[in-house]
Amino acid sequence: MNLEQWVALAAGCFLLVLTVLVARRSQARGDGVLTALSLFGLVWGLALVLFAVPLVEYTTTPAKVWLMVYGSIATFVGGALLAERRYRNLPHADQSERQRPDPRRLRIAWILFAILGLIGFVAYVHAVDVTIGWQAIFNDPETARAIQTTSPLFQDTYGPWKLLTYCNQIAFILWTLGLREKAFSGRWRPVMFLGILSLAPFIFTGDRTLMIAALIWAGAFQLLYLPPLKPARLLGGFAVAAVLLTVLFSVLGERVGKTVDGQPQIAETLTTRSFDPLVLPFVYATGNIPAFGGLVDDPIRPDTYGQLTFSSATKLLHGFGLWGQPAEMVGAFYAIPFQTFNNYSWLGIFYSDFGVLGVLLLPFIFAFLTTAVVLRAIRRRTLLSVWVASLLLYCVSFTFDGYKFFDTLVSEYLLAGLVIVPLIRADLGPALIIERIRSWAAEKPKVAIASSVAMAVLACVALVGFMTRSSEGLPTDSQALVQKLNGAADLSRFTLEDDEYPTPEALASRLHVKDPAVAYVGLAAATVIPGPDTIGVYTNGDTLLLKVVSEEEGMVTLRDENGQRNISVSPGGVAPIGLDLVTNGGFNRGLKAWSLVRGGVGRGSVSRAGNEQGPFFRFTGSGQGGSGLVLVQDIPVQAPADSCFAFSASVRTADLSRSVLVWAGLQVADGSSPTQLVLGGEGIAPGTGNGQWKKLRVTAVNSEEVTSVRVFAVDTGGEPISGRFEVDDLSLERQEC
Repeated sequence: MNLEQWVALAAGCFLLVLTVLVARRSQARGDGVLTALSLFGLVWGLALVLFAVPLVEYTTTPAKVWLMVYGSIATFVGGALLAERRYRNLPHADQSERQRPDPRRLRIAWILFAILGLIGFVAYVHAVDVTIGWQAIFNDPETARAIQTTSPLFQDTYGPWKLLTYCNQIAFILWTLGLREKAFSGRWRPVMFLGILSLAPFIFTGDRTLMIAALIWAGAFQLLYLPPLKPARLLGGFAVAAVLLTVLFSVLGERVGKTVDGQPQIAETLTTRSFDPLVLPFVYATGNIPAFGGLVDDPIRPDTYGQLTFSSATKLLHGFGLWGQPAEMVGAFYAIPFQTFNNYSWLGIFYSDFGVLGVLLLPFIFAFLTTAVVLRAIRRRTLLSVWVASLLLYCVSFTFDGYKFFDTLVSEYLLAGLVIVPLIRADLGPALIIERIRSWAAEKPKVAIASSVAMAVLACVALVGFMTRSSEGLPTDSQALVQKLNGAADLSRFTLEDDEYPTPEALASRLHVKDPAVAYVGLAAATVIPGPDTIGVYTNGDTLLLKVVSEEEGMVTLRDENGQRNISVSPGGVAPIGLDLVTNGGFNRGLKAWSLVRGGVGRGSVSRAGNEQGPFFRFTGSGQGGSGLVLVQDIPVQAPADSCFAFSASVRTADLSRSVLVWAGLQVADGSSPTQLVLGGEGIAPGTGNGQWKKLRVTAVNSEEVTSVRVFAVDTGGEPISGRFEVDDLSLERQEC
């Protein structure tokens, strides 16, 4: 253990002791053991104690970062204690005075949100089906999870339907409330346990965070609604919950391929492989502070000026055309030393928005507000206060991992509570709400009219803004694209460490955070072509490759090696999904549209000739072993899984000594070509055409989503070859299966 681990161990133990003292004091005054301060002390105490365990060899975090971390903890404690002092005299409502739901309306609300959540899950299955086939949800969950962020087709299909999936969490909360209130008695007893099915979609979507969030929110809700009287029982419940959440995190992660074996960068930093199933939960609990150190030292980190702290508001204004591109909430990857982690605790948001002042002041403010709301919920026992307070406690429970206050989901659940709670309250309900609105309007007609006009004006402004908002993203002309790539390359130079760039995924994430209007995607190989409206990023040591595809201008590529920059523009662009993807092999474009790789030995040559049929390609020569020649044109194309393709060409040979491969490769997201269409089955055999043009054709089905094609790949191999072969009228077609 090093110094920072020893200090973290001491600080963590102090927080755990503080948690026990705070919980006992709260229990003694009749507020139960669950408070904002006790929960905060518990999660941060455990995180710091775990950080002291030498399981992962993290990079050393600068002292200034640790000072900010410990300073934020101190200000949170101060804000919570001040709120407790300020609201210590709030009266306790009697147990019989607490608000309770109407069983019938509660069941109706539960069923409604469960159905909406089911519709959202069906939309998810449909999106997977049109992309890679619905069977992948069961047979290949790792790929099904990956396409959620990598496949434009999936994203376009799922789109706004994803919001309905979140209704499962609300349905789960309502179901647990119904169990507590015995709303499923009598004829409803057969469906008593169906509410657990609201968590089932998250098993198939692989979204561990949403499932764990639902469980934590439900636990906080129940502890505030009816606090347990025995602290020992609560302690046992916390222990069981911690084990359950860890198991769920590991099992769901393993299902979608998020294991240590799938994270070789993390595996290299382990001091032992004896606890592999616990490594990833351990990293999520302890890697946040080293990652926060990477954020603090990032020279291209954007200054977001409050956009992240109030992200849901900026996203709403952006949706109505009243705000520019919102800042990116998902953080960039930094070397800690592995570059596959991007959680900085909630301090990352505060530092990006307001610097050191935000790190120290905002925890104080959120501690004060959360403690005040939780105390009101405990003492007044209203359903709405419990709904809001439990959500805020859920946010506190994740402060060691990330920022949840005022993010989109929490804001939506808060707004949903304003509608759901009044409708299910036994002492209120729809009829009484309508009657109260009528009475208020009759008593204060001027205020009612002014409010209606103001709401109408706001709605019109929002509608006009939504209809007239300008589109964002990549420019379309080549000059602007070149300027965009040059700007990205200039920023990338600042990320060099020891004359090496970060990994493609890490650099792409940092560029996207800096420029959130543009999607930057790490490329698995230099030959991979990025999808539409994205900039592909590939790095290899001191070499940087940036690619972008425009339907109007073709593919623009920037290559920066040791500061020497080269930019090329290849015609073509995104081939539309249709019958003819490539005609005549693109020969009319000339050699500049093709990539030619010659072998180190031999005298092979490529020339372009013309005849009555137009340009075609000819290989003539002879050579010893190793006279390889590869002629490739990469063309962007988007096609779903199980798409059918036909590849054809006219070929002829003369005195050819052996077969030559001419093929089209259908590439997938990782740059591999699992399906290759080879003319002639085994290639172009000697004597094909006998000096006359002969049409060859081959068809195939690609089982995965196609992201690009490598068309007219000619490979003479490493064996000696002599003679001549010619290819003309090469075509690639997308067909109906």
